[in-house]
Amino acid sequence: MKKFLALKASAGSGKTFALTVRYISLLLLDVNPTEILTLTFTNKAANEMSERIYKTLSTLGDDEAYLTAIQEQSGLTSAKILGKKSELLKKYRNAELSIYTIDKFVNKILREFSGYINISDDFEIREDDVEHLSYKFLQSLDIEHFDKLIDFSLYEAKKFNSIFDLFKNLLEKNEKFDIVNIDSTLINLQKQEVLNDAYKIKEHILNCDLASNAAIKAVDFNSFEELLVKGKSWLAKASMYEYTYFKKCANEDIDLIFSSLKQKVNDYYKLRGAYSLSSLYELYLIFKDFKTSYNRDKNYLEFNDISNLVYELLHNKIERDFLYFRLDSSYSHILMDEFQDTSLLQFNILKPIIDEILSNEVEFKTFFYVGDTKQSIYRFRGGKRELFDYVSRTYPQIEVEVLNTNYRSCESIVGFVNECFEKVPAYEYYAQQSIAKGGYIEVIEDAALEEDDKYATIASKIAQLFKNGINANSISILTYTNADVLALYSYLQEKFPQVKISTEMTSRLINQENVKAVINACKYLYYHEDIYRENCNAILGNELLRPFDYSCD
Repeated sequence: MKKFLALKASAGSGKTFALTVRYISLLLLDVNPTEILTLTFTNKAANEMSERIYKTLSTLGDDEAYLTAIQEQSGLTSAKILGKKSELLKKYRNAELSIYTIDKFVNKILREFSGYINISDDFEIREDDVEHLSYKFLQSLDIEHFDKLIDFSLYEAKKFNSIFDLFKNLLEKNEKFDIVNIDSTLINLQKQEVLNDAYKIKEHILNCDLASNAAIKAVDFNSFEELLVKGKSWLAKASMYEYTYFKKCANEDIDLIFSSLKQKVNDYYKLRGAYSLSSLYELYLIFKDFKTSYNRDKNYLEFNDISNLVYELLHNKIERDFLYFRLDSSYSHILMDEFQDTSLLQFNILKPIIDEILSNEVEFKTFFYVGDTKQSIYRFRGGKRELFDYVSRTYPQIEVEVLNTNYRSCESIVGFVNECFEKVPAYEYYAQQSIAKGGYIEVIEDAALEEDDKYATIASKIAQLFKNGINANSISILTYTNADVLALYSYLQEKFPQVKISTEMTSRLINQENVKAVINACKYLYYHEDIYRENCNAILGNELLRPFDYSCD
């Protein structure tokens, strides 16, 4: 068995098979199930993994592919493997398995050590009510901090919702910045420095006999803000000579002033950017403290809160070795599924265990991860597919292999995917092979077609497939928008009433206006805060301050 192995595997290429084989091979090498930490990203995947391992153990010997792969991994003969079957089943059934979602594992750590950061160990896990949280945050601010928030909003021309989203994202990713105290008057001084050079260029152009009307129009500014508008084309040039309308009036002296102007504009944006980031982070720290106390009072946490608190435990509150020593199990083997969805924060939480395993050359310890570097479904939660290669480069003892056989899709579909991805320049892609022949794929991309024409074409293709004996469950239709999903669903239901059609789309019920109205009404009835009543009135088109009508017909 290769002790440290990473598998790059596209969808349908046997990731679960490889994980199952690895797990059972470790059991055959006398590893206790409690020593194997197996992590994935959804409860469904974790349950399926434990069930797949149990089912494979129960039927060991029936599937030649599994038996052969386990022989290769474990180095044992088939007779020896089958001879251990009942023993392994008993051991697996009686053990307290460590097959978790990564969130559940981090949650387990926090509940074990919650007292170190003044969190109750019976906390609930649920999502923030963003509207209520933001409302309470505003209420919590004193006059000084409220003014700072208003000033930042006006300075950066950002609405509060956008700023609040930034706070949530920074908290989710546990970002840290150094605050640089910059006097805001320096920014205005820098603006004046910029204008000094800009006015010299303006004067030069206006006094140039060869200046065209377009050149004169380009320097028609009387303030810093107007300069940025009028100069957005010529300030991007490397020199005066490169801008068509200035070329006839350019000389070495004015070009030096132009270079000075560009540098001063650059310095202005650096100064302004540093000032804005520092202001943002100062406000973010206020939000972070508020949210910590808010969650503590409500006795609930989001998954992101849990990861941040465990990270704080590891880096500020207790020794990492002590933390992992105190856990229920001593993990000597790690198996990670969908590694491309791991966030940097999650990896840093796991890193001490990974370091210990990879640095131990005496005992039998292993690290195995698998993933598809073409995708990161959990990127919205900080998943970084780049971690896959970063980890293998950081730990050179990890071998990287590619699973390039697709067991799920037919030949024509796999070929189509290969053709699309192989055309992408500077993109790492390993062509897939298929063991299943046949299949059918067609892309309808004529934007000039009316909707009904497109849908009629699709219905015609489906009818032909039915005629050729294709089962309806083998047909999948992908559309570009959620609106197309609903419209096509209605169209096909009418054309094929005998066929059960299922739909999946990213549009959430909560985004519908009538649902938003109901949610705000419920919030008003629960919290008794007028903002929710007015939200409901606004959505329904009612007059503001209109009281709720509780009567029922």
